[in-house]
Parts: sequence; structure tokens; C-alpha cells
Amino acid sequence: MLKHSITGAMAIFSVFAAGAQNNFTEDTDGLGIPMVFIEETTFIMGATEEQGDDKEDDENLHSVTISPFFIGATEITQGQWKKVMGTSLRDMFDKIKPDHEFGRYGEGDNLPMYYVTWNDASDFCRRLSEMTGLNYRLPTESEWELAARGGSGKTTKYAGSDEIDAVGWYVDNSDMDRTNKGNPVAHPVATLPANAIGLHDMSGNVCEWVADYYSPYPKEETTDPLGKDFNGDRVYRGGAFRSSKNYCRISFRNSNAPDYASEAIGFRVVCEP
Repeated sequence: MLKHSITGAMAIFSVFAAGAQNNFTEDTDGLGIPMVFIEETTFIMGATEEQGDDKEDDENLHSVTISPFFIGATEITQGQWKKVMGTSLRDMFDKIKPDHEFGRYGEGDNLPMYYVTWNDASDFCRRLSEMTGLNYRLPTESEWELAARGGSGKTTKYAGSDEIDAVGWYVDNSDMDRTNKGNPVAHPVATLPANAIGLHDMSGNVCEWVADYYSPYPKEETTDPLGKDFNGDRVYRGGAFRSSKNYCRISFRNSNAPDYASEAIGFRVVCEP
């Protein structure tokens, strides 16, 4: 049975900000994926002033207009992955490194899913769409950055704060409870404050695949851009539990092959209105 419940808040998530009447929770098969609406917006994308002096050459400024969309308030969790795909974190690790000792970086239904390739994440979106009758996909890189900025051009250095410790699990704070003998680990989603529109963990915890091929930013104004094939790599954003704080900045970009998987990369989903 399909179930899409409309909500302004959830017990384990922050109360959604302005526009909450348009938010919904994807509850098909008890998935519980909170989705936040972002209206059409034009913003300056790239290494804007608050990103500091650590900006990279590929973060040049350009104007982007984005059509309305919904985006997940959290990264897809291991529990949600299993309900859609029928496989576990260990199953996915075994695909990458069969017969190797499992890399323990956080296991549990409410922790972000990782050890997934770009291809795996895209397959999840396809299957979720089939289950729900809605159009789910990975966010574009520009949608992701707009969401991390809180749905507008005004923003903080990280997603929700100028201080990474306030909103993100990264290399200096991700093993505070010493569960992994001083090694960094992923944490349950939404355990740190959200940004201005109710999105958690967009700086840190796990990096997130986005739809685009990696390519240099355009210099001209664009609408709903999608990076073209430049070297075959796909983009991921946001930094991870093992990243330095510089890699958790809103504008920072990274990329890898679409069949690459690691303990540091997961994803969140977008739903088209």
C-alpha cells in the first residue's frame, strides 16, 4: 500500500521551516523518509565569500536558477536501504571486498547507508519510484548546493552554521564516544541540528552522490544545469565523518568513478513535484 503522509515535524527530526505545508513523509512500507520542499530559486553557486580562503579553482561563482523540488531531510539510512533493496550494509561491503574483514564505521538502521556506488544509489531511486509511483532521483549538484545553503543564496560556511562542530560529524569529532578506538565513525542521522530549512548532515557524516558528471562550472547563467561528461566521474558533495572541515564546506566538490564505493559516501534523494 502506498502511503505519503503530510507533516510539519517528526519525532526524531527538526521541525521543518517555512513552507512546511508542502513537506511530506514518504511512508510506503514504513520507510519514513521526510521530504522538504524548496521553491524555485535563483542563487549564486560556488565559493561565495563566507566559504573563506580555502576555496578550490573549480568552485568559481555563477548564477543558477532551480525549479521547485523536494529533497530528503536526511541521508538514506541503512534501514531504508534494506526495505527498498533487500540488502544490508555487510552485503554491499562483500560486493566490494569479498572475503575481507568488514570495515566497521557504524552499523544500524538509523545510520546513513554507505558502501554504495553512484550506480547503486541511482538504482535505489529507480526502485523507490517503482514502489511509490513518484519520481525519485539523485539531486543535481546545483539542487544539492541550494538545499545545503538553506534554500537561498544567503548561507553559512557549513550547512547550518559557520562552525562545523555545531552541525557536522567530521574527523575531529566523529568518535567522541570512543566506540571505534579513536577512529572516526558515521553517526545516526539527524543527531546534530538541521540547517535553516530542516536538512541534517549536509556537512559531514557521509559524503553524498549527486546526479551530475564532474565538469567545470559554466561561466554563463544557467537554469536546472546538469554537469556533462568531462572525465567519466560523478560528483559527490558534503564531506564525511573522516573528512577535514575544509572538505565539509557547502561549496566543496569531489568526484569519483560511478562504480566506486567507500565507507565515506552515501546519498539522499530528491522527488520531483
